[in-house]
Amino acid sequence: GFKLIRCLRRMTDAALLLLFLAALAYTWTGYALHVWAGWLWLAAVVLHGVLNKNWYLGIFRGAYSPRRVFILTLNMLLWICTAGLFVSGLYMAYGTLNVTQAALMRQIHVSCAWWLFLLCAAHAGLHGRILANARQKIPFLCRRAGKYTLWAAALLFAAWGALGFIRLRLWDKLFFESSFGFWDGSASGFLAASAGIFWLFAAGTYLMMQRGESK
Repeated sequence: GFKLIRCLRRMTDAALLLLFLAALAYTWTGYALHVWAGWLWLAAVVLHGVLNKNWYLGIFRGAYSPRRVFILTLNMLLWICTAGLFVSGLYMAYGTLNVTQAALMRQIHVSCAWWLFLLCAAHAGLHGRILANARQKIPFLCRRAGKYTLWAAALLFAAWGALGFIRLRLWDKLFFESSFGFWDGSASGFLAASAGIFWLFAAGTYLMMQRGESK
């Protein structure tokens, strides 16, 4: 029924994030796990599409508000980056490439991966209302002290994400300046920084959409 579908959606969403983080941490996890995480992530993407097939079936129906245009553009960019990620990954894994071609494929692969990560964060931010509603079920978070505590924690985590963005020099990876990592800490620190970056862009998208709807 509907509850089962909703549960599967939540589990798939969690799997998508965890598998992507595992793939990003290939410096510590190794090549084999990176490949397996990538294939499992692709399977989760397909399942996510199947579970949300009604959205795709309704693309050509109804009028398009600014919010709907934004969502459609975001989802199309997600698919483009997903295609770029896996095509470049297949070339690197199974193609016969010279040094120049291999460097180009690596750059495309890394750039698509980080763009995809940020776009996934923005996509998650579209559903921020789920967390907002869940907060209302916790009595402490409904009181003034709880609200301030939650806002402080959210801002601190966003600041940690901004710091992680700078330390990872993500602008180099996003805009084809470099495909190599710059994290000089532990794997747990890298994952925490990546989670902070995800939160920064997810929360930013949620607040932007809320502000747009309030006008």
